[in-house]
Amino acid sequence: MKHLSVLAVVLAMSVAGALEVGVASVDITPDTALFRVPMGGYGARMGRPATGAHDPLKAKVLYFRDGGTRMALITCDLRSSTPEFKGLIAKLCAELGLSAANIMIAASHTHDGPSMYPEKFWQMQFGKYDPAMLREMAEKTASAVREAAANAAPARVGEGSCPAEGMTRNRRWGYDQAAREAAGETPLTNPVLRVLRVDGMDGACRALLVNFASHPTILSDKNMLLSAEWPGVLQRELEAAFPGAVALYTNGAQ
Repeated sequence: MKHLSVLAVVLAMSVAGALEVGVASVDITPDTALFRVPMGGYGARMGRPATGAHDPLKAKVLYFRDGGTRMALITCDLRSSTPEFKGLIAKLCAELGLSAANIMIAASHTHDGPSMYPEKFWQMQFGKYDPAMLREMAEKTASAVREAAANAAPARVGEGSCPAEGMTRNRRWGYDQAAREAAGETPLTNPVLRVLRVDGMDGACRALLVNFASHPTILSDKNMLLSAEWPGVLQRELEAAFPGAVALYTNGAQ
């Protein structure tokens, strides 16, 4: 619902004709040679750390400016975000006049990303929390926010969608999707993939923001390499199809 609210606000700003948008992308993959990187997503890993990286983890930014209003949407190839992560980013970007309330962080929920809960219950099953690793990722993400703010320019925003029935399944505990479908029920899954497109005033595509509810769990708990999972593949394919554009992904309620 929050992502739909962002869409509504951005479209309204775009219609008003005063919208400026900046975009940026940065690699935030923690170095497994420097950090003992706990992997989030599967308790079956028993706290074992990542042994390397299968593909890069990215933080990407859509920065919106409308007169005195500023907002940053940050998407990250992480299992989840934390107040500590957001707080660090807000502090590091304080000179932009961007309040923490106007920073939204959307983790893709990849089950092959680093876990970063600061000594809380959930961290116990994933391994020891490392504040130095968290700070490094926050610093890199903040640099992307500053870059996006610096390249903000007048933009047009539009939205579209495409059917995606059968592309995911409901992983809710006790929900037998196969049995329900056999009984003729419509499964409780996301049937539509939605896209927000940002164009420069010259018509060139600058960013594509995709929203689709699905767990990034293709690689399973046997994998010990950091990965952005299928959302990473989706974004790389979109960026190849739209040269010069930044593709971002947000997950949905599942």
